[in-house]
Amino acid sequence: MRQTTAILLAVAAAMLSPSLALAGGGEGHGGADWLKLILAFVNFTLFVGLLVFFLRKPMKSFFATRRDEIEKRLREAAELKQQASDKYQEYEAKLKALEEEGARILADARAEGEDEKKRILEAAEKMAARVADDAQRRIDAEVRAARIALRKEAVSEAVDAARRILAQQLTADDDQKLVASTVDQVEKMGGSA
Repeated sequence: MRQTTAILLAVAAAMLSPSLALAGGGEGHGGADWLKLILAFVNFTLFVGLLVFFLRKPMKSFFATRRDEIEKRLREAAELKQQASDKYQEYEAKLKALEEEGARILADARAEGEDEKKRILEAAEKMAARVADDAQRRIDAEVRAARIALRKEAVSEAVDAARRILAQQLTADDDQKLVASTVDQVEKMGGSA
């Protein structure tokens, strides 16, 4: 309490000293000007001294708090920057993985397409071979059928021609022998075909 009273008295004296100096009047021009200047300087020095004395702790506390707050914000900004950098790195890695996955899928699709193309070509070649084999078997069957039909026709024509010739030149007895012989030959031919 004593300190506060002393400080208040000092402040009051500092504030009143310029007023007292100015109220003294104008005795001499040179000396009074210096006195005014010295008293103003003393007044100002006391004022600053009192400000420092009274405001030192609050200002120190204010600046310490302000410094701590700035340091805290700088740490938070650094943490946010690190988090953003980590996120960026994570997204870069994901993007790179997606690009690699896309390239792999494309390569797989191309490979599957080539495999499917080969399978289709192989199946088409097999089908073409089967069609050719079937066609050849049908041709062979038709040729055999045509040969058999041609033989039958040739035999029938030969028999008819032989009958006409024999009917003109042979007697009834020769006719009987010739018919029996021809039937035997036809039976032999039909059995060997």
